[in-house]
Amino acid sequence: MPMAYKPEASVEMPDKRLQMQGLSDVGLGRKASGEPTASHPLERMLVTGGRREEQQEMTAKALVFGQHAPLRTKMERELLSQFQRLPGLPSSLVGLETFMDTDETIEFEDIFNLDQNAPMPRSIGPNRGLHDVMEQRLSMRY
Repeated sequence: MPMAYKPEASVEMPDKRLQMQGLSDVGLGRKASGEPTASHPLERMLVTGGRREEQQEMTAKALVFGQHAPLRTKMERELLSQFQRLPGLPSSLVGLETFMDTDETIEFEDIFNLDQNAPMPRSIGPNRGLHDVMEQRLSMRY
């Protein structure tokens, strides 16, 4: 009776290339260009959902009220996003929140992602008071 096929000892089983399939040189969760990829399709939908919703709102306004309505809305948002308090004081941007109708909902970021609790704020640099900022601007530090 002939013997069953037995691979030679020099042949690696299983193929080592299968273990590295899908991994690039930059690591897991990154494209070849080094950009991070969404780890789950739902994450991609959450990230792009706000933009898509805003675009649909602008399209609906253009169809119902005319081409000036989305332009006016964008202009008003831009103006309201520029109002800020003195340097060193936190700006709440209440006008923008009211205009965008986000002032009546409480999100996770409203409570746990406060800029004042961060060791290094994401918006204006280190936490400094009004006097520190003005002394730096007026070159009054000795």
